[in-house]
Amino acid sequence: MSMIRLALAQQPAPDDPSGRLPLLRQWCEAAAADGAHLLLLPEMWSTGYAPERMNAAHAWDDDERMLAEISQLAAGLGLAIGFTYLARRDGALRNRLRLYGADGSVALQYDKVHICDFTDGTETALQGGDGFVCADIALGGETVRVGAMICFDREFPEAGRAQMRQGAELVLVPNACPMRDDAELGDARLQQLRGRALENRFAIALCNYPAPQYDGASCLIDARGRLLAAGGKRPGLLSAELDLAELRRWRAEQDEVDDLIKGMIVQSGNAGRKWPAPRRRRWCRRRTRIRPRWIPRRPSSRPCPAAICCGFWTSPRAPVSASMNTMTSPSARWARTRLAKPGCPG
Repeated sequence: MSMIRLALAQQPAPDDPSGRLPLLRQWCEAAAADGAHLLLLPEMWSTGYAPERMNAAHAWDDDERMLAEISQLAAGLGLAIGFTYLARRDGALRNRLRLYGADGSVALQYDKVHICDFTDGTETALQGGDGFVCADIALGGETVRVGAMICFDREFPEAGRAQMRQGAELVLVPNACPMRDDAELGDARLQQLRGRALENRFAIALCNYPAPQYDGASCLIDARGRLLAAGGKRPGLLSAELDLAELRRWRAEQDEVDDLIKGMIVQSGNAGRKWPAPRRRRWCRRRTRIRPRWIPRRPSSRPCPAAICCGFWTSPRAPVSASMNTMTSPSARWARTRLAKPGCPG
């Protein structure tokens, strides 16, 4: 079975903390009944991404009771759950995505690396994560290489490339910002995300908050940058299917993906080309005064700082030495005379 069915919970978080777990259970049951293999929530859903809740009073430790109940919910329904919350680690607060596998175990945990300054500076009190991670996760009878970015992370090319190098096939993106109707950017973020999928040859599943908090537009994008499913502005549970076999077949045709995953360095704009090692410069090694070691063998090296007024060329790895004043060879006398010009910085 190569089709993976995803459920994107484009839903706001209730203000009453006691109502969050029953609401999440309702969505998970609906997603499982629809045949979904994974459910994803928007960014920091435990707080509703409300600035006034981004503090230690609303942060969770790893032994938080609700996290254990979400693990049991995932195992009971056989549904992977991408849950987002404000986490506490060693006294610092982090923006976290924890992905529970269909067996209830923690399959992937990622802390947002790029902290943004869009919510009146509130999020800047959080600590950035340690790096981008990927994990192999069982979804619908297939083992899928899954990675994660959180909101602002997706705007940095290295975030996608770091996961591409780890072999990511599907990247989960919990989100909390306008994606389609931004007052200044329009739909630039959505189009940028499509480009991020294409340039890294992986699929992206993004889940955003609905209006009026943000503008929805939760979506599934394939590895070619095509929108397979897109939500509107209203709250809802968006279902989307990803053909994993087609994704892998198309990726196999892209030479640059194989090269990067294998650790090869591919120059930008020349994908697949193997570049030869740079030719080493040949410097004269004869220990004679006729050609001292500090004089290059060929005039292709860089000029010394005094070249503007003296025209003398030297090796960038071997600065002119004061010992040349004791040399008596014609070349040494010429260099000494040139460098002795008034005002010469050499």
